[in-house]
Amino acid sequence: MTLDSPLVEISDHLGRFLNDPRFYFSENTSRLGTKKNFEQAARILFEKFGDIDYLAFSDQDDIWYPNKLKRLLAEIQKHPPLSLVHSDMNVILEDKADTSETVWSREHRGVWNCTTLDLIIRNVVAGAALLMDAMLWQRFPVIPDEVEFHDRWAALIASHHGGVYPIHEPLYAYRIHDSNVLGMSPYRGLVHGGSIGLAKERFQESFSISEALKTAGMTGHSLGIVSLFLRGLRKLLSDPGLARACFARAVGKFFSIFTYYRIYYFTPLDNPNKNNSVAVVVTFNPDAEFQKRLASLKTIFDKIVVIDNKSDRSLPRLDGVKQLRLPENLGIGAAINEGAREATEEWKDTQWLSFFDQDSEVAPEYLSEMSRVYDLIPNTSRMGVIGCNYIERASGKTFIPKQDEDAFNFVSHCITSGSVVRKDLWLKTKGYNESLFIDHVDDEFCFRVRAHGFEVIQTTEPLMTHKIGAQTRANFLGRQVWVWNHSAFRWFYFTRNLAFLWRSYGFREFRTLLSFTRHLFKRATKMILLENDKIAKLRKLLSGLITGFFSPKNIIIKQ
Repeated sequence: MTLDSPLVEISDHLGRFLNDPRFYFSENTSRLGTKKNFEQAARILFEKFGDIDYLAFSDQDDIWYPNKLKRLLAEIQKHPPLSLVHSDMNVILEDKADTSETVWSREHRGVWNCTTLDLIIRNVVAGAALLMDAMLWQRFPVIPDEVEFHDRWAALIASHHGGVYPIHEPLYAYRIHDSNVLGMSPYRGLVHGGSIGLAKERFQESFSISEALKTAGMTGHSLGIVSLFLRGLRKLLSDPGLARACFARAVGKFFSIFTYYRIYYFTPLDNPNKNNSVAVVVTFNPDAEFQKRLASLKTIFDKIVVIDNKSDRSLPRLDGVKQLRLPENLGIGAAINEGAREATEEWKDTQWLSFFDQDSEVAPEYLSEMSRVYDLIPNTSRMGVIGCNYIERASGKTFIPKQDEDAFNFVSHCITSGSVVRKDLWLKTKGYNESLFIDHVDDEFCFRVRAHGFEVIQTTEPLMTHKIGAQTRANFLGRQVWVWNHSAFRWFYFTRNLAFLWRSYGFREFRTLLSFTRHLFKRATKMILLENDKIAKLRKLLSGLITGFFSPKNIIIKQ
């Protein structure tokens, strides 16, 4: 038995089992989540108890019927080695098992369709219902990041070897309550709910699982639109649930416009804190106040890495801060990635990476507020990036004015400075896109994180002050307006990188990119009317557009 909480919290309920040699209790040093808990429990089982013939999983609050294991064992012995059997189940409602109808009948679960392709499309095996050949798990003991739950992995590897076999008999009672990781989904018809966004997510989930099987040395399956649609038609009468799943994935693939991202499922992490978080600060010719801001940051973080993009002068050293100077200005993406690499190599226990610009002044309560927000997130295993709201230094305005009592909002993107990123996600996605050099680097990373199945959120409380450009006030038709005064150099990257985002994420992030385009048009209008050096800036703007839309995406083109 593995525990995500201290054993002492439930020791009173375990009683005599604590001294029973058949039981072994393992407390996790950090929260592992459902999938990794079962993975670890199986590993410990083989280490502690040696030769095992069959493996079964148990949830903490379900009730097994007395004949469950005996019935599963009798059934699995009828089938080839490396196989899996699983049973139906009743539902516990108000502490009483409802035997009037089983879960399989309520869901119209097509358990007879359990080839590898069927299970790639949708899962029909529940973890607490299965018994499998232990040798099979020993061959594939690590559940890939692309597979969300242990039961699906068990079913997939069994289907590829000895097979998956259903027992049409309820052998345990499944408890439904608010804290279930998964509940029960009664069948509501072939056409019910859903959206194009959900269809794309479901297709990418199946695509990711197929790729994970290939990586593990098994046979993946091509998920073509036509083959998925035809499979759905064939299963329409015999298994409408599978047919609906096939149609959804066909629609999802069509609207993915042939751009697929592997969906990853990571375990929940501990809350961001001083022990598991590293601050990475990127500099390039910082102002005289930078050292003061860095000293302030050191009161918030115990671990800090400063990456300098070859400033004109060397930066003074600060005790307790790891500082590195790059051989040339490689851009914001490359500097962030270098800082993250240094952080993960220097401090192996790092879970979170916090990124900051040289101009950002961070509030003392930054980490505690990030930790509080993380506690409020409904599904922390799907959380990829936590951005923070901020106050713009020149205008004194809050970037997103707080309109309600919510601690955070789900967003499509956030700025890099002040953001907290899962280290494992940064590693899996291969970090920030270095070819973009400076602008929209944060937006592209957030889009990619969302494409891999993770959420991006932003705190509603401003947790830093931040400088954007060299803003000044200008008089326009009797009104005072703010202008950005970015250099011509920046206008090239504004337009080139926005064009790159349209080419890469145009269908996936259409609304956000439309907003970016409107914003760019407004900024360009102000630049033409109110800024200096208009001709040079317009030339760079047009050059960036041409380069972004007409150059190959896989070629790094700088100005």
